[in-house]
Amino acid sequence: MPPTAPTQPATVTRHAAGATASPPREVVPIAHGLEYDTGINTAMECYRQRFWEAAAKVTVELRLVTPAWAAEVLRTKNTKNRPMHSGWKRVKDSVLDGRWEVNGETVVFDEDGVLADGQGRLRGIAEGGEAVPTLVVYGVTRRAFETIDQSKRRSASDVLAVSGEKNYTQLAAALNWLHRYDTGRMRNGTREGIDNEHVVAVAARYPGVDDDVTWANSRVKRGTLPTPAAVACLRHKFRAIDPALTEEFLTAVVDRVGIARNSHEHVLVRRLDKMAEESRNNDVVAEAMALTVKTWNSIRRGDQPREFIAWRGDEEFPAIR
Repeated sequence: MPPTAPTQPATVTRHAAGATASPPREVVPIAHGLEYDTGINTAMECYRQRFWEAAAKVTVELRLVTPAWAAEVLRTKNTKNRPMHSGWKRVKDSVLDGRWEVNGETVVFDEDGVLADGQGRLRGIAEGGEAVPTLVVYGVTRRAFETIDQSKRRSASDVLAVSGEKNYTQLAAALNWLHRYDTGRMRNGTREGIDNEHVVAVAARYPGVDDDVTWANSRVKRGTLPTPAAVACLRHKFRAIDPALTEEFLTAVVDRVGIARNSHEHVLVRRLDKMAEESRNNDVVAEAMALTVKTWNSIRRGDQPREFIAWRGDEEFPAIR
C-alpha cells in the first residue's frame, strides 16, 4: 500500500508572480482571420485576458482522493464528459499494485463544478479501493472541454456525446462526409476531418442530419456499402433535392429488395456488393458514395441503365443533382 498522505491537502492558487489583482475583461473566442468589435485584434491580447480570467478563477489542489469521493464525483458531477474508455482499468491496476505516482496529471472541474477531465483516473481510484494523492484543478472555463487532451485527440464523437447528441459516433462520421463533400475533399486519399472545436457548429449547418443517421443506422446491414455514415450523408443531400425519390431509391439500395433486374439499382447494388467483398477502407467508401451519386443522377436525368458503372480515384467526385 502506498504511504499515507497528509490529511490536509496542499492548495496553490495560480497567480502571476508580482501581479496585482485585475478584474478580467470580456473574453471572446479567437478564430483565424477574424477581428472582433470588442477591440481584441490579436491572439496575444486574447491570451492576456485569459490569463487574468484564469488567475481569478482557477485553483490547483494536491488532494488525497478517496475511493468514496471519486465515486461520488462520478455519480454527481460527471454530466458532460465523453463516454468512458477502458483506460481506467490500468489506473485501477496501478493503484492496487502500489505504482501510483503524482505525475502531474490532473482531475479537472469547470467553473460550474462539473467534471471536465479525469473520469478514468477517478474510476480507477474508486475501483482500486485505496486513497491516493492527486492533483485537482478547479474553475476552468466551460469552453475548455473541447481543448483538453488535444495531443491525445479527443474525437469529434466525444464532443458530440458531451453536447447530448444520440448516435454520436455515426453522426460524427456523417458530418465528416458532409463536410468533405461541401468543401470538395471527396477524392481518394483525402483525410481532412472536422476539428473538435468546430464539430458542434458544423452539425448546426445540417439540420435534420441526426434523423438521417437514425434512418441509416436502422437500415444499413453490417458489411455492406455504403456504410451507415455515408448513407446518412447521401440521404441528407438527396432529400434536399427530391424527398420522394430519396426514400424510394435508398430503400431499394439499402434493403436490397424489390430491385428489378438490370435496373439502375440492380447495377449499382451488384457493383457495391463486389466492392464490399474486397475492402471497406475510406477510399472504397468514397468510391461507393460516388457510384451511388452517379446512379442517382442517371435516374434523375432519365438515362437508360448501363451494364457497368465506375469511378476512378483521379476522377472528380460527381456533384449531386
